[in-house]
Order: sequence, then C-alpha cells, then structure tokens
Amino acid sequence: MRYKTMKKLNRYIPDSIKKFIDNRLHIYIKWGKDLSSNIYRLDKEGLIVICDTILRVAGTRDCDSNNYTEIQSTFFHKILHNDYSLYLDYLIDEKIVISDGSYIAGIKSISYKLNEDYVDDIVSIQMENRTMFNRTIKAINETDSKLKVSKKHIDTFKKSFKIDFVKAWQHLSYNYINQVPDKKGRVLNKYTNAIIQRKLLEINDNQLFINRSATNGRITTNLSVLNYDYKQFILGYDYSLDIVSSQPSMLVLFVNLLMEIQGKKRPSDFYSTLYLSYEYRIIQKILGKTDGPRFIEKLKSVKLPSEKEMILWKNLCEKSDIYIYFRDKINEITGEKLSRTEVKQIFITTMYSNSRTSNKYKKLFSIVFPSIYKFFNDIKNMANIKRSHKMLPLLLQGTESFIWVERILPELDRMDIKYHFIHDSIIIEKQNYERSRIKIMEQFYRRYKNQ
Repeated sequence: MRYKTMKKLNRYIPDSIKKFIDNRLHIYIKWGKDLSSNIYRLDKEGLIVICDTILRVAGTRDCDSNNYTEIQSTFFHKILHNDYSLYLDYLIDEKIVISDGSYIAGIKSISYKLNEDYVDDIVSIQMENRTMFNRTIKAINETDSKLKVSKKHIDTFKKSFKIDFVKAWQHLSYNYINQVPDKKGRVLNKYTNAIIQRKLLEINDNQLFINRSATNGRITTNLSVLNYDYKQFILGYDYSLDIVSSQPSMLVLFVNLLMEIQGKKRPSDFYSTLYLSYEYRIIQKILGKTDGPRFIEKLKSVKLPSEKEMILWKNLCEKSDIYIYFRDKINEITGEKLSRTEVKQIFITTMYSNSRTSNKYKKLFSIVFPSIYKFFNDIKNMANIKRSHKMLPLLLQGTESFIWVERILPELDRMDIKYHFIHDSIIIEKQNYERSRIKIMEQFYRRYKNQ
C-alpha cells in the first residue's frame, strides 16, 4: 500500500494535554473481579494516539451540543489493538477524556470528548514508535480491498493539495474571537476551534490521507473533512463543479433501482446491473450474510413513493430548486419563513436520521412530501433486522459514490484532468472547466434524464 511511503507522522493534541503526558510517569492498575490486579506502564505515544483519535474523528462528524462524538472502538483498536482499553480507561480515570458511557448494541456507540479544561491551542507531535507509526498510517489510509482509488487521484492529491495556511489560520482566529457564524449559523467554541486547528495543522504539515469507506464507497481525505469556510484557501485550483440538489437527485436513481428490483421496470442497460451489484455489496457489508439477503427481499416489497410525488421531485431537481420550492410551500401552508440552508438541513435530517426520533424538521417534510416521508421510514424500520435504520443513508451515499467514484472520476483520469474530489463535487483548474462539465453531464445527467 502507498501509505508506507510516508516518512514521518505527526499527531495533534492540545498543548495542556501534551504537558500532562510529558511531565509524569503513567502507571495504570487494572483490577479484576476477584480483586487481583495488573500494573501497566503506559507508553506516551499510546496516550497521544487516544487523544488525537478523539479529535480526528470529531472532525469527520458533527459533535453534539456538549461536544461529544460517537466513536466506535475499532478506531482505537486499529492502532493500539487490545491495549486500547488500558489507555482509554487511564485517561478517563485521569479526567483527560470524558465519556457518556452510553452504548446500545447496533444502535449507539459510546461518545467521547477531551476534557475542555485541557483544551487549548493544538500542537503537532512527531511520532517515533515505529509500531504506532505503521498502524496509524495504515488506519487512516485504510481502503476495502474490493474498492479502488485510482493512482492518478492519489498522486494528484498528495502532490498538489495545499492551502494558504496563514490566511486560513487568521480566518479561524478571527471567527473564534469575534464569534462569527459559519454558513450553517454555528459559532465556534474552544472545542470546535481546536478541531479545526487540528485539520489545518495536519494539511500544513503535509500529513495527507486518502481512504475509501467499505460501508458507502465514499472517498475521504483531508479536503473532504475540511469545513466549508476554509475551502476558499485551497491553492492552485480555480473552479468547483457539482450536481445541484445532489442528495435529492440520488433518491430518483435509488427509487428507479427499486422499481427494477420489484419487477416494475426492466433494467435499462449494463449500467443498472453494475449499480445494483454495488448497492448489494453495501447491504452485505453492513448487515452480513444472514440479514443482508433478508433486507434485499424486503426491498422487493417495500411500498414506493407515489408516482405523482416522484415526478414532482424529479422535475424540481432537474429544472428548478427543490429547496426553494419546499421553502415557499412551507411558508404558504404554515406561514413559517425558512432559509435555503435551513431547508437543506431539513432534507438531510429527514433522509439520514433515525426514524425513531421525531422532530419539527421531519413534520415539515411530511407535510410537503408525505409518501416519500413514509417510504424513508419504511426502509429504516425493516422488521427484525438490526441496523436496518442505517441502510437508507448508506444506500443513498452509495448511489452518490457509484456515480462519482465508479463513473465520473475514471473518465476524468482518462482525460488527464487533475482534480480534487469532495464526495459530490470536484475542484479543478480553469482550463479543464468545460471538459469536466461535459463529462459530468454525460455520466450523470443523461443517465438521470432516462429515469
């Protein structure tokens, strides 16, 4: 794997935690149920890995209102193996790490955060332990063996992805000090400020990673997890190209696939077969050899949204702005005024959140698109199948990654177009704008209009 070419590895933790780690001997006593005990001397770099992992994972998903982030134990285990619990329990005992202690099998992982009393400016630490070095680089670049990331894509990213670090850092400091809200209306606290500091330092140190998820096929990089406000500081690339209303558009393709599965429509071409195989692989990966086939069988009978609603949805994605339509419709029905950003969040919440939780957003969505809302919930509530509530967002993300990673990006590679990729968009140089736009239209819009 290409990760072995990395010559150095830095990890990133708050300065106060670094001082805690540097200035004392770390001994952990683990007690057994029979009151027997074992004494462990903990390696400093293992403690650094735990703290860095908590911040790193927090940077890839939204923290809750108390700055907690759900983190699966595999994130720690991949680097520290079975010793991870010693390091994690020790840091919790020392009140460096705080846990909510809440775990529900198949539903919720334990959430963690660093103690905010120890959160200040992030510092970079070069790792020396070769075991930690190799395991960490492998973990952050890990890609399923059945999924590919092209060599051209990797080489272009690792050679040319750079930001204007000074301006980005100044922007972050100004927004934090002056409590300037981001595009979504969020203001920084010292914890979220530290998370972004970590991302910027990692890029500036050329600690670039690229991996592809086995659960939805998405490619994740330093760029894809970089907050939107900071993409303006990327150097050397002039234009961004994406698919307007991308997430709603993916629903049209997914419903069409289900029509083929249910025998209501014949597969149009070999493309359909590839797409179906791709989604089946995601289902098998998440649900396993027993529940996977059961879930597929239930998809064959799930009630699809009404034809009238799907035609409206498709036309809005294709010819208009579905978010503006929704905003105006809600204003007409309820008198409530929403911004386009708020509407987009309503769609994301309704499509991707657990069906067991009800909120204002979902009720608004159900008013405008009742049969689509019911369709979402039916898939999320497949009876007696654990983790079925996770499948709709993963399958929609799988649709997106199939279109982009399996269809569009290989075409751009063949045309020797250099790009940086962010899930549903590319950043390109000015001279490649028109060629790239045409290729995206060929691979997505022509296919989309055939649905």
